[in-house]
Amino acid sequence: MRLSLLALVVLTACGSDDPYTEAGGLYAGDYIPVADDWLQFGPTEAPADGPFLMIEVSATEWELRQGVGWTEADSEEKLATTTDDGLTLAGTTVLPGELSEGAEQGGATVLAMGDESVYYGTFALAARTTVPSGRFAGEWVFAPRIGPILMTIDGQVWELVYYE
Repeated sequence: MRLSLLALVVLTACGSDDPYTEAGGLYAGDYIPVADDWLQFGPTEAPADGPFLMIEVSATEWELRQGVGWTEADSEEKLATTTDDGLTLAGTTVLPGELSEGAEQGGATVLAMGDESVYYGTFALAARTTVPSGRFAGEWVFAPRIGPILMTIDGQVWELVYYE
């Protein structure tokens, strides 16, 4: 009997091994893409038609290219990133370190936590944020284990169409 009770206590304390089943187990770092991730976005008006915005992630920057493909890109730039407490791009916070509705950091505010749909699909436990001003002003949506699935850059809203 004692052994059974001990096993029950241990199993209850461990809970699920997957923190992505409920919002309480997630942190801002879970919503930030990691080095070597590659994301492709299309304009929200016609995501599959392009031109595309492609992002290659490294530990300290995002390389952005815009065009029909990575090697055929019409433009490219590199944005410095910091991920110590949320996500900052080129000095602008786009994802606060605390992920709860109403949390604010560096001007960015978490508007909602929940299911979000974009061209690529529907993502559970997504974080919808807003950036009040500057180049990244507008709404952003981040999905766990992926990163941004919707973002605003220079007034253009982009939706995720592919990632690896």
